[in-house]
Amino acid sequence: AAAAVGHFYLGHIEWGYVASLVVGAVPGMYVGTHLGLRLPETYVRAALGVLLFGVGISFLLR
Repeated sequence: AAAAVGHFYLGHIEWGYVASLVVGAVPGMYVGTHLGLRLPETYVRAALGVLLFGVGISFLLR
């Protein structure tokens, strides 16, 4: 949080990027917390593993 305040005062924040991140992050937090509380832990771990594996593959292919 302290670093974010410093970047704000220095004018290093691109507000267009912030808006697009917030549009995806807020619903994602809502859905993620509700699914995380309702699904068994093994399903959540498996889904996270598949997601991280896919992200890793996409980085390797770039």
